[in-house]
Amino acid sequence: MTNDPAQALPVLHSLSSAVAIRAIYPSNHPRVEEAVDRLVETLQTCLRERGADEVTFLIIDSELLVDQRPTRAHMTNLAALVRTLSANGIERVSLAAGADAEECQRLVGGLTGTGELDSSPHVLLGRIQIEDGDGDSAQEALPRLGSTGLSEDDLDRAEDSFLRFRSDSKGSIEQLDRVLWRFVEGMDKSSRSLLLLSPMKGADQRLFVHSINVSLLTLAQARGLGIEGQALHDIGLAALLHDIGKLSLPMETLHAGQRYTDREWELVKQHPELGAAQLCGLPGAPPLTVVVAYEHHLRWDGLPSFPTPAMPRLPSVASQLTAVADTYDVMIAGRGLAGGVGGKAALEVWEERAGTYLDPFLVGNFLMTLSDVERVGVA
Repeated sequence: MTNDPAQALPVLHSLSSAVAIRAIYPSNHPRVEEAVDRLVETLQTCLRERGADEVTFLIIDSELLVDQRPTRAHMTNLAALVRTLSANGIERVSLAAGADAEECQRLVGGLTGTGELDSSPHVLLGRIQIEDGDGDSAQEALPRLGSTGLSEDDLDRAEDSFLRFRSDSKGSIEQLDRVLWRFVEGMDKSSRSLLLLSPMKGADQRLFVHSINVSLLTLAQARGLGIEGQALHDIGLAALLHDIGKLSLPMETLHAGQRYTDREWELVKQHPELGAAQLCGLPGAPPLTVVVAYEHHLRWDGLPSFPTPAMPRLPSVASQLTAVADTYDVMIAGRGLAGGVGGKAALEVWEERAGTYLDPFLVGNFLMTLSDVERVGVA
């Protein structure tokens, strides 16, 4: 018999993965069933290795403990799970021998807001406090989560710096860098600090608003995964500049919105390479901005997309976080760019793209990030 907390971590990772996948797919989807079966199997293996009848996890001050010992959740992908448990007032989770797929499916559904969240014979939850409400479907409106901490003058200067990339990228990066620190500082002060912007009329302005929104959404995801400090800032700045290559395209192409001709689409597909080339070697631009500008349209599964790398490569986590936010702002919001399709249609697109174009864990985590703040249920 051993009480090594490390043996229990696979159970937490399996639970976190199942919750993220359930946030995307309905309960009877094969991917959800596979994730739940994996959770049951992992739990059985853990209990057998520990020679125990149950394993208990505690949440104390946002720290995750096993056997009274911290698991350093901020260094793993468990930060999102801890946040979800804490948001539901759960301080203790005990999983006992005999827990089956039905019980685990119920737990996973409850944590995603798609079912009742309470104890069962082999799943014991402590101090559950669930807010009442009848919101059980995806909301099509953008969440308004507090404030960015930026004044209108700040945004005006940021927009000017963003659009000056056409002629003075060196001067622009410093102003945009300051804007990102304001975003990060605002999020440090409030977990609800996220205010997405409404569209403006001009094509340049739409691109700027879209870039701001993608940056905010990417910061929210990264912070939810436990990323902090300079790394959080660099990811946010990279997301803000992900589409900067579009400023090198002809103005009439930008004005075309998403209704491109074949010729215009071939031009648009060049923007990742154009943006990466523009940022490469630019003083003050973190190397991650080059990576994200180049990679944000690469597929998670490695199949062909655009651009076409000289050597096969998979997109970085920062690029995938940006891609998830980019998809959200275009599909659901339709604010930064024309053509938002609404919540239900967007979820259908996500179901198709999760596991192909996009990392399914990050998509599920993103949906949980939204529901965590706004209590948005996903049917």
